[in-house]
Amino acid sequence: MSNKKLAMVVLAVFAAVCIVGLVALHVVWQVVFGQTPEYRKGAVWQELKLKRYIQTHSQMAPGDVLTFEWDEAYIDRRPYGTGETVRQLTGYAFEVKALNDEYWNRLLFFKDGQLVKELVYSWFEWEFPVELLGFTPQTVFRIEANAPRYALSVAEGSEGTAVWQEEDEAAQKAESGAQSKARASSAA
Repeated sequence: MSNKKLAMVVLAVFAAVCIVGLVALHVVWQVVFGQTPEYRKGAVWQELKLKRYIQTHSQMAPGDVLTFEWDEAYIDRRPYGTGETVRQLTGYAFEVKALNDEYWNRLLFFKDGQLVKELVYSWFEWEFPVELLGFTPQTVFRIEANAPRYALSVAEGSEGTAVWQEEDEAAQKAESGAQSKARASSAA
C-alpha cells in the first residue's frame, strides 16, 4: 500500500472516530445536563449583542437591537430569580430554572403571553430603575455609562411604553376593591 493511500485511510478513520466521539459527547451532555429549553436557545448571542450595544451607545430601544420577536419583557430580579414575581404580575404560566445566585437578574421576553427568550445579566453591570417592572420593544432607554456599570432609565417620552410598580399596585388595589364590593353585595 502506498503512503498516500495509507495516509487517506488513517485520515478517514481519524475523522470517523472524531464524529463518533462528538456524537457520544452530545448524548452524554444531554443526559447529564438535560436539553436546552427553547427560551434559552440563542440567548447567549442576544445577551452579547445587547451588552455590546449598551456599552457603545447612549440610548437604546431593545426592539431595534434584539433579533427575535417579542411584544413585552419583564425584569425578574433577585433574590435568586425564580420568575414568581413576573408570574404574579402577568398571570402567565411559564417555568424557568431558578438563578440560585443573588448577583444575577434576568429579562423575560414574551410574545402573545408565551415565554420566548430569557437574557441573564449581572445586577452590578446593568441597573434598571427599581420601579420598572417591564417594557416593550418600543421603550427607549437612556444609558448612563460608568463602566463596568451601566444605568438604564426610561427616556423621556417613553414612560407610557413601560410597566411601573405604581401601576401594578393600583391595579391590585382596584381588583381588591372590586372583590370587596362583590362580597358585600353577595352578603346583602
